[in-house]
Amino acid sequence: MARRIVAALAGVLLFAIAAFAMNQLALTVWPAYAAAFPSRSFTTAMLLMRLSVSSVALVASGAVVAAIARSHYLAVIIAAAVLLLLGGSNHLTEPTWSHYPLWYHLVFIGSIGPCVVIGGRLRKP
Repeated sequence: MARRIVAALAGVLLFAIAAFAMNQLALTVWPAYAAAFPSRSFTTAMLLMRLSVSSVALVASGAVVAAIARSHYLAVIIAAAVLLLLGGSNHLTEPTWSHYPLWYHLVFIGSIGPCVVIGGRLRKP
């Protein structure tokens, strides 16, 4: 059981690190994104990029959880639940809620579980 908990926590940490690193890369290589970032005045293309980044980080998170937990599905579900709790609660509160359109919140929150599970299934037992 300890391995599953450690795996789930590692997956959550990996998501945070990967999403942060990819966002920093976008800030570096996309000047318009960097200019829009402080005020969160993103274009649709920028919002889609942010959703893509989070999806990649979520899939990677699920894959790492499965690798550490040796493909134990419960660890993947725990990581998905924790990420949904953290991500969902962040997106449903101010100031995050007012910075993004409704569709963005729905897609992000709705993609957390499926992306983590897909990542967990990438690991062959």
